[in-house]
Amino acid sequence: MHPLPRSLVPLTGESLAGFILRLSHRLSVPPLHIARMADGRSEPAGSHIRHRLLLELDPSDAVAFARATRLRLAEVMELTLAGWKDRYPPVGASGEPTTRAGRDPWLFISPRHCPKCLAGYASPIQKQLGGAWQKAWHLPVVFACLDHKRYLEHHCRQCGGAESGTDALIHRANGPALHPAQCRRQPAQPSPAKRKTPACGTRLGRTPRRAALQPTERLLRLQAHILGLLTSDRPPEDASQYFTDLRLVAALVASSWPQARSLVDEDVVVLMNTHVQNSRVVGNTSAERNRLLHTPPRDAALCAALLSSSHTLLKSQDLRNTLAQLLESSRRNGMLRDTWARLFNRMESSCSVRMRHAAEPLTRTFRRSSGPHGLPGMFRSDYRPEHIPAFLEPRWFEEHFSQLVGVAPKILRRTGAVRLVHWVSGGSMNEAAEFLGIAPGRMQFTPANDAHRWARALQGPAEFERALHALADQLASETNPVDYHYRRSVLEDWSLSRGEWQALINRLPPSAGSPQPVLDDRKRQDASIFIWSYVTRGEHLFAPRPIEAGKTEHVQRAWANRRHTTWFQLTRPDALPHYAELRKLLVEHANSLARQIDAGAPLPRAQERLWLPQQPPPGPSAQPIRNPKMSGTRWIRSYYDDLDTWSYFELDSEGWALQHVDLQGSTLQPVTAAALREVLDIRDRGDRTAMAVYQHKYGILAEGSLDGWQETDSAAEITATEFERIWTSAREGIN
Repeated sequence: MHPLPRSLVPLTGESLAGFILRLSHRLSVPPLHIARMADGRSEPAGSHIRHRLLLELDPSDAVAFARATRLRLAEVMELTLAGWKDRYPPVGASGEPTTRAGRDPWLFISPRHCPKCLAGYASPIQKQLGGAWQKAWHLPVVFACLDHKRYLEHHCRQCGGAESGTDALIHRANGPALHPAQCRRQPAQPSPAKRKTPACGTRLGRTPRRAALQPTERLLRLQAHILGLLTSDRPPEDASQYFTDLRLVAALVASSWPQARSLVDEDVVVLMNTHVQNSRVVGNTSAERNRLLHTPPRDAALCAALLSSSHTLLKSQDLRNTLAQLLESSRRNGMLRDTWARLFNRMESSCSVRMRHAAEPLTRTFRRSSGPHGLPGMFRSDYRPEHIPAFLEPRWFEEHFSQLVGVAPKILRRTGAVRLVHWVSGGSMNEAAEFLGIAPGRMQFTPANDAHRWARALQGPAEFERALHALADQLASETNPVDYHYRRSVLEDWSLSRGEWQALINRLPPSAGSPQPVLDDRKRQDASIFIWSYVTRGEHLFAPRPIEAGKTEHVQRAWANRRHTTWFQLTRPDALPHYAELRKLLVEHANSLARQIDAGAPLPRAQERLWLPQQPPPGPSAQPIRNPKMSGTRWIRSYYDDLDTWSYFELDSEGWALQHVDLQGSTLQPVTAAALREVLDIRDRGDRTAMAVYQHKYGILAEGSLDGWQETDSAAEITATEFERIWTSAREGIN
């Protein structure tokens, strides 16, 4: 490419498009001819100039353009926005191969302008060609000229300018070489006589006669601050994070209007009202309504008001609370909550740490993450997930969440635990729930339903987020936190052994009246669940049930029908006397168990298996014979290896114990020899003292039906004669 016969020296801050317009006018050639010198494509696309030339030039094209225009390579590169790629994120995003060049809404292709700057200064070349089209005018964050203390213009006052037609880097690029400050758009009233209407031709460098809005000193200081971030003496990371934060908050200010009205100057409030109302007209699609979130206004005064209020909000001491209020107002205005969340997710990597900490919880509230891509990383790292119980501690709930209304406390405690784990473990919400022992596929964790509950509540999730962060801060300051995950692991298949249960119920005071409380294996299972929930701070719905698992299917169904009733009786504030006394003993046992687990001591495991020894005790070995005078009566025996105890029962036709004997240890020491008829006699007399004396001496008669013993491994039926001999011997040993 041969050098041009004449060229120009670029003006300070001039854009490539502005340089092309000035050189085109000087050489009297269409701007497209000069623009093609900077575009190395073999087949230029018609009469349009690619938007990408605004951003940067390919190295080979830059060298060729420098040779043709007699410029240094550094001067050519300075004409593009490439130097701001690391400072102003839309420049870098617009230049990515996957993005249509120049289509980021926070980068104007057709720039604003300052009429006085385009009119030029006193130099001869500027008197002839006008001043520079500044490349900073392509940035929406540049809304004022500091030299002339006035807002930039966004359209031609004659034809409407940017308010009509397509967005182009240079309009009518293949047309005549107009003065660089002339409007190249189509006129307001096209000429019908000609095939091609000429450009408007109005000189944009002429200052309007009537007075326009003037930026305040506060806005000019903000503009100076923004321009300062684009200079090389400021760290690029600071500038990039600031512009991203400003863009995110500006989206919320627009969508939540008039929430931030108090921060906007009165002379532009009407403009802001009109701007927002135009986006909310009936019939607009959701994409059109959401344009407020992504597109800054062209009007410089309006844009200045938006940026100024956003800048003020960014400096608020409690940024999370500020964003929560804006989000709530946006929701009331009809904006979908996920719209801003998607915007934040796209820009999360380039915003400040302060913005991430404030916005991340608000955008991930009750939201499921799925699939292998896009899962959020750790949000906090100042506490550990194993220190979170599956059901938040009651004292934590009372301190931080008791003021919340509209959602059941169990939902708050459950969801709060999952969220706290999710913050420090990353991944999906489902994985956090599984870590706590909550199956996401079941009813225990349903984030969609939780979100609907919040929608119906008087308060939004923002209040919940603030309370949750306060709790997280408290956890981070704990010096000796409880390892709830270890407690859950130790107790994953735990239950009270028969010996532990017997020791507990032996301490219960006698119950007055009838019927007497049932203290069978079902009650032992429910007591085990109560202790498990107390130690792990988990929900009783998710507790292990090893005792129940060893029963037959119909027994399990019968136990399930009573499960919630027993739990209610054990946990109600005004518990009945029996359950109140039992709860005291269970809490005492649970505290002891928790200390044992935290100290790392091994726990004894309950053996629920019933089995016969290799050598049965001496006695008749003949096939059991039914007593013809007692139709339906049976006699059985079983051995519990965890207690080293043989138990013998005389059962009625429904499986209830008529007589009960326990022989313990290798010496077969009798510890129980109780009869139903004796218990009923004492109960009918209502003598509680006599009942206590009887139970202390003869033990507690097994309550509840033992129906189903036939299906239990190694349980055995014995004869009436054998049982009578054992009963007599046990009574003699106790007396």
